[in-house]
Amino acid sequence: MVLKVLNEDFAKPDASGEKARFLIPQNFYGREHEISQLMDGFHRASQGRREMMLVAGYSGIGKSSLVKEVHKPIVQKKGYFISGKFDQYQHTPYGPIMRAFSKLVDYLVKEEEDQLKTWRERIRNALGDEAQVLVEAIPNLELIIGAQPPVLELTGMEALTRFRKLVLRFLDTVSTAEHPLTLFLDDLQWVDPASLGLLKTIMMDRSGSRHLLVLGAYRDNEVSASHPLMLTLDELAEKELQDTQISTITIGPLSLMDTQSLVADTLLSDVDHVVSLAAQIQKNSGGNPFFIKRLLSNLYETDQLAFSTAEQRWIWNEDVDAIAICDNVAVLLAQKLETLPENTRNLLGLASCLGNHFDLETLSIISSSPKNEIAAGLWVAVTEELIIPQDIACSYYRLVPNDSSIEGIGQGRYTFSHDRIQEAAYLLLSPEERKKTHLNAGQLLLENAGDDPTGEALLDIVNHLNLSVDLISSRNEIEWLAALNLSAGMNAKKSMAYNAARDYFKQGIELMGRDGWYTHPNTMFQLYREGIEAEFLCGDTPKANAMFDVAVELVLDRQSKGQLYELMIRISQNDYAYDRGIELGLIALRLFDIVIPNDQEMYDAACGEILSEISEHTESEEALRELANGSEMTDNDIIVCCGILHEMWVCLFMSENPRVLFPAIKLIQLSISYGQSAVTAVGYIFFALIQTMQKNYDAAYTFGKLAMELKERFTDPLLSPKVLNTYCNFVNHYKDHVGNNIPLYEESHRFCQQSGEIWWGAWAASFIRNARLIKGDSLDQVKATGEKYADYIHEAEFAPLIHIMHAQMSKITNLLGETGTRTSFDTPDYNEKETEDILAAMPFNMGLFWHNVTKTLVYYLYGEKKLAMEAALLAEQFKAHDPGLMQFPDHFFFSTLVFTDNWENFTDEEKSHYGELIDRNVDQMNTWRQHCMENYRHRYLLIYAERERIKDKKQAARLHYELAIDAARENGYIHHEAMANECAARFHQRNGNDQDAKRFLKEARLLYLQWGAKRKIEVFDEEYPDLD
Repeated sequence: MVLKVLNEDFAKPDASGEKARFLIPQNFYGREHEISQLMDGFHRASQGRREMMLVAGYSGIGKSSLVKEVHKPIVQKKGYFISGKFDQYQHTPYGPIMRAFSKLVDYLVKEEEDQLKTWRERIRNALGDEAQVLVEAIPNLELIIGAQPPVLELTGMEALTRFRKLVLRFLDTVSTAEHPLTLFLDDLQWVDPASLGLLKTIMMDRSGSRHLLVLGAYRDNEVSASHPLMLTLDELAEKELQDTQISTITIGPLSLMDTQSLVADTLLSDVDHVVSLAAQIQKNSGGNPFFIKRLLSNLYETDQLAFSTAEQRWIWNEDVDAIAICDNVAVLLAQKLETLPENTRNLLGLASCLGNHFDLETLSIISSSPKNEIAAGLWVAVTEELIIPQDIACSYYRLVPNDSSIEGIGQGRYTFSHDRIQEAAYLLLSPEERKKTHLNAGQLLLENAGDDPTGEALLDIVNHLNLSVDLISSRNEIEWLAALNLSAGMNAKKSMAYNAARDYFKQGIELMGRDGWYTHPNTMFQLYREGIEAEFLCGDTPKANAMFDVAVELVLDRQSKGQLYELMIRISQNDYAYDRGIELGLIALRLFDIVIPNDQEMYDAACGEILSEISEHTESEEALRELANGSEMTDNDIIVCCGILHEMWVCLFMSENPRVLFPAIKLIQLSISYGQSAVTAVGYIFFALIQTMQKNYDAAYTFGKLAMELKERFTDPLLSPKVLNTYCNFVNHYKDHVGNNIPLYEESHRFCQQSGEIWWGAWAASFIRNARLIKGDSLDQVKATGEKYADYIHEAEFAPLIHIMHAQMSKITNLLGETGTRTSFDTPDYNEKETEDILAAMPFNMGLFWHNVTKTLVYYLYGEKKLAMEAALLAEQFKAHDPGLMQFPDHFFFSTLVFTDNWENFTDEEKSHYGELIDRNVDQMNTWRQHCMENYRHRYLLIYAERERIKDKKQAARLHYELAIDAARENGYIHHEAMANECAARFHQRNGNDQDAKRFLKEARLLYLQWGAKRKIEVFDEEYPDLD
């Protein structure tokens, strides 16, 4: 709130007494309802909600003042209140949010030692070994948690994911029931994209940051429906977030009655006495409180409002129409600034170029004046409440005769008391003067920043220089500024501010021009490579493609070309443009004299030649050991080539392209000749996957184990999850108990949390749930696991996996009896038909395969023979899209049980057809049994028993049922043991052995109960009501 508060020294010479002092009161007028709404929001946050309340209105309407009114009562209720303000002329990514967090740290540091120790332990535990990431963003956090070890350098989405994850953990730690946190962000109409993305993440976080109230203020007349802020708010509103509320309070102008009260209180008069004056002020101000106060001050300062000692009251021209009242706030403020001393005006003009907040140190640098002179020059602006001191240093430097400083008194920080004042101060300078000021500021700040400025200091310097680029004419200086923009872009990218990074890279490219490719090719290559990735990360793939087309033609060496191709193939993956990625890969490999033949005969010959070489080097344990311990790859060209092969393989695999073998075996061939690396470990695991697809399970295991050894040797948090996930999905369950995959998936997920590689981490999280379901963990535990990782999977924003997760969870919910009927998988949050349509439109159909495999199981358990057949046949239709994951053998198992269950209903022709499928399934399960008894022996025994039953081979069937039960029990497959008992019971029922049937039924019911299949128990009890 801008007030004209004057001491006795500033009263008119002829004034006397309190009535004669012109003083605009600090009372708040006409906002009682809005204050109540804000406090209600804080109360809800205190109760464990997460709340966002936006305050919208015109500039000067009182948005910030309204929020500040609730500051004191929030603190009185032991809440923490922190704030940040976005700036029209400064766009340092995350700046206002991080400064707010820094203020919170300042609060915590002042706590008693016992409480500080508690905060230290909690924050350390929350941030773990990655705390340095936040320390770099919030430097004073180190005062609480101490110096932190360095962290793995990440880029792209991985870095952004890690940063956001740590911010969420920090917020979850500091916003508590004892101390609810209020974060106020002012002037959101100027929010930078990085901060807006972080706010969206905070509000969408499903698991943490309760007891949090986010307050935001913005000028609603300066944002359209397409403004990023409004689009984000619309998106949040559509999400219908649990335990999260988002609302907007629109602040209108003061009513005439409120304006009358304000004028009357200012003039210490009755309302009746000021009616005409208040009406004219209301007309000219539009009821804007900031403008009303400036108008009153202006009337006083221009002697149109004066105190009459004779009448002992304030007087003005009763003909209010004759009073010269300005109706333009910008003009009014400009007039006010013109009355200030020249030195003060000049300092305010310089300060306005620095932003809404500034400090004596920076102002001293760019004005070449000592801090004490600057503080003295600014004091007039302080007394006029145009700027507000933020620490005691502002007064200290005004009073000392020189620039000597005292530790701990602060930096001498100020803020403009209102955006309009900063704008008016900025307009004191002509456009040319502004450019000169920015140029001078940038150059002087750079001189004082040391040899290698980083972080916010570097961005401030480059921002100033970019605003004055028209004044830079020397080619050397232009190239120097382009290099600075490259550094600033890398800095912004490191801070996950991709929009800002993109702008810096773009500015650097424009400065260098096309000639830069000839004079500074390495700088141009870096600007384009980083610019391409930044455009993609900002969601503009077409622009990234256009930049790539330019760069790949102009870059000269093949290593740099290869890096550009590798990046674009990875971008194609993320856009599901697999054919585009393959096309780029074919072109890129030709740079390194590698050609993937299109002719099938030539392709087979090329693969055969490579496979022969691989065979020579992998034919013995000793040879494998030599490979695992071989030298490290050092040839940079080959390293780039391996990266291209690796990224291209993913596109081939995801699009089910028949050329998928070549990149994997070429990676292995290159590793034999040039040494090993983390990428070659991926090559070995990809080759192992292909061996599984070709049913060479021993070879798959051999190469899978080699990949795992190389993964241990070349630990890479970005590549290790690919090795671990692929090993568990396609190799290990054919050799080891499926339960042993779970710790490996969990290791993969930990790597992904460390690296921010959320895509592979989301798959690992999904497979943990699947593995628990397949091995027969209690359904409550499976559901809890699914819910535990659900938020993480949603954060990946990978639509296929999200829909697959919901589809799989719906089966678990059904078995637990939490859907409407036994044949329905719909819940308030899930619609099966909609999900099936979405999965059918996906670029790969594994999701539909898994969906129908699990449906087959559920319908089979309920005795829904027709529905089970439909699901089994759909799974059969889509099984070719699954190259051998854990669900693949389940299909052979469940579909066989469904076919034998429906046997009596088949026609002779159908029996012939399904008999062949049963034989195929039994033979395949026998193959798997030979490779992994723990997972597949009991399944083989049960479907073998069922086949013998339909062939009327009673003795063999009876024996194999009991063997299946024993084998399932031995390996912990409780649900399969239950199913085997139920199959055995039905067999005995059919053969009139009621006593044996009853024994097996009782055991089956007990096992289903232990598994937690509540709905199966309901169906079971309906079918066997007389079972004691």
